[in-house]
Amino acid sequence: MSTQLRLLNETRNNVLVEGLQIAKTPWSKMKGLLGRERLEEDGGLLIEFCNSIHMFFMKFPVDVVYLDRNLIVENIVHRLQPWGISSHRGAAHVLEIAAGRAEARELKTSDKLKIEHLEN
Repeated sequence: MSTQLRLLNETRNNVLVEGLQIAKTPWSKMKGLLGRERLEEDGGLLIEFCNSIHMFFMKFPVDVVYLDRNLIVENIVHRLQPWGISSHRGAAHVLEIAAGRAEARELKTSDKLKIEHLEN
């Protein structure tokens, strides 16, 4: 039996990310979304214990969501383009989601997110 992760926005009562992946190890954090042709509309990567990202060698833009240690949204960077750099002082985690997803799901600063474990 495998566990699938999903990211809920408890404040807005909606699903932000249906297929959440988490980068915990130094290698998975460094690799991030590199090598992918695109990110699924409802996909996302949560990079733990991180407050900055770069988009060097990326092939597509992403929305970047900076979170505190309680998964509360501190800042949102919409449609960060390939070769861009972004950071947010004090953030504990970074969430990368498909470009336009934050706006489409009405994500705002101070929203509370929650990781949900689904059994397959």
